[in-house]
Amino acid sequence: MIRLIKRILLALLFCTPISLYAQQQHFTFELGLNHPINFENRNISEDAAGLYVQSHWKLDNRPLVFNLMLVYNQYTIAKKDVFVIPNNTSASVIFFDRYFKSAALRLIPSLRYEILHRDKFDLYGEIGVGVSHTDIEDGFFKDNTHYYVATMPRAGAILFNHLNVSFEYYLFNKNLNRGTLSIGYLF
Repeated sequence: MIRLIKRILLALLFCTPISLYAQQQHFTFELGLNHPINFENRNISEDAAGLYVQSHWKLDNRPLVFNLMLVYNQYTIAKKDVFVIPNNTSASVIFFDRYFKSAALRLIPSLRYEILHRDKFDLYGEIGVGVSHTDIEDGFFKDNTHYYVATMPRAGAILFNHLNVSFEYYLFNKNLNRGTLSIGYLF
């Protein structure tokens, strides 16, 4: 966990010059929380809100924005399991759930298209493809980690030029796909 905190702080330190440069250019920096939503009954429960950090680069006189997003979420997976106890004449079968703590760290570059642009309100659609580092056991960066290609369609609105409210759906593994509701602040 200490290792993960160090990596997040290093990422934030990396983004600080981008935020300072953004004051002079078309760059913005966003920090926010997201809450995963489980649409299907896949025995996944979400533990807490996740964190994300994102940088934006807007093209001049065009409705396109290039983004780079770093997202962290934790969740619990309940896996159905069977235990057989042999007896002298028969066997007893016990069905139970095994729970695994899991975490995902995703890095996704994306392209946003501003559908509607007003003075204090922007409506957008976005698509991104990146990588998901997923741990299916206890702790993060352990032996049982997996890398997946992650696709992220996103729709959202930017209110008052600073508050970003969006919905993303992460597609990276058929058993672990999830939607998230995100709220972020643009600097």
